[in-house]
Amino acid sequence: MAIRNAKDIKKPERSSFLLVGPPGSGKTTQIHTMPGKGFVYGFDANIEAAIMGANCDYETFSGDVLDIDVHPLASKNQEKVKIATSKPPQAYIEFEKSWRKNLESGVLDKYDYWWFDSASTFALLIMDRVQWLNGRLGKHPEQADYTSQMHTFHNVMREALYRHKVVVMTAHEKEKSEKEGTGYKLALTGDLRIRIPLLFGNIFRLENNRGEFSIITVSERDHRYLRNNIRGLPAELDTTITNWDHPRQYGLGRIMVEAGLLPGPAFKTSILVKPGSVATVKKVGPSRPLPPTRRT
Repeated sequence: MAIRNAKDIKKPERSSFLLVGPPGSGKTTQIHTMPGKGFVYGFDANIEAAIMGANCDYETFSGDVLDIDVHPLASKNQEKVKIATSKPPQAYIEFEKSWRKNLESGVLDKYDYWWFDSASTFALLIMDRVQWLNGRLGKHPEQADYTSQMHTFHNVMREALYRHKVVVMTAHEKEKSEKEGTGYKLALTGDLRIRIPLLFGNIFRLENNRGEFSIITVSERDHRYLRNNIRGLPAELDTTITNWDHPRQYGLGRIMVEAGLLPGPAFKTSILVKPGSVATVKKVGPSRPLPPTRRT
């Protein structure tokens, strides 16, 4: 690779966003704000309802129907348990085939962004596959299962994020236990809570306050894993879509357009603060008032 000078950078070759927040905070809804056309890998059961009407192609990989018998956690008792599932879980296998085929054939290259929804359910699909291979499907996961899950998840995302693309992934979060202290953590297991955030340049938290949606872009005490590398982006932005005829005037998509990460329409006002100026407003809305038609 040739030596380059950072002064010549017009925009990053790749950009990545991890959107975290509880269910109902509008993470997947941000697809509607995205300019251009994207490809969505959907792992959540409700993905189609959330993206309906958006300009994106997608594939879904739902969780397999597995054995639902209750099994004891004690290892000595687990050895006596016979698992009823007669065939290996298919969801992760199907994803892996699609991912490899779409990458190698160049199908994914024509899209402006790739979207993975969501990290939490994707991790579960991987665990099903790992436990089948380890002969423990239906039993309580062991350390070897978690280790294999972590490496598989990390390798898939590393391959996606090192391409010259805009990549977005959503992830749920949950409160820490009393032993862990106060605050929140990603709803992922073990080292995945550390490794996955390290791969993303931007980690935003989405909130829903009685139908008013916002994006938080800076780290604070209860959400230390948040970060932002877009210069001039306020700490908090209003992302409530009040006009569904023009959803690209809002949210994550507008942030990307103004930051020059994706092509899109010009706006009358900017949400990015120019260097040297002081932001006086925490929440920033669309460039002009729009009559409400439907809320997300």
